[in-house]
Amino acid sequence: MNVIMTGASGGLGRALAVECARRGYKMILTDVDEEGLRLIKRGIEREFDATVITRVCDLTQGKSVDQMLEWMEQQALYVDMLLNIAGLDYEGGFMERDREKLVEIVSLNDAATMRITHALLGRRRAGRRFSIVFVSSLASMFPMPLKAIYAASKRFSWILPHPSAKN
Repeated sequence: MNVIMTGASGGLGRALAVECARRGYKMILTDVDEEGLRLIKRGIEREFDATVITRVCDLTQGKSVDQMLEWMEQQALYVDMLLNIAGLDYEGGFMERDREKLVEIVSLNDAATMRITHALLGRRRAGRRFSIVFVSSLASMFPMPLKAIYAASKRFSWILPHPSAKN
């Protein structure tokens, strides 16, 4: 199983990367945190006999995603599973937050998730099963006064299409 994981250097990303390594999956780990990627790669390779490839990618930038996908094609790297883990939150009252910080939340949690999902679904290998995991949050199910943008943004992944959908 070949897996690509976004947000791999964070806490949940690290935990899922370790679980994938335990299962013997080959992984492409991506994040904006180059040092975090280097550390998790080194730790996993030291503890497990696992193939770990890392790639810095800013999912909020279409050009960065396109460059990563082009690099994957050049390396003949194909994936069978996408783990959408990358996410962001800035807690506080709506009017107390900087507007651009609020836009960052939506940009990463929604637009970037859609961007990478759409791109990888378009590159599925014929005849192979392709799985997608969206990491959401319980916040997506409840009103969250100081986390309203985060809660709404985490609900977004519930509406993305199933990989088997034709349209």
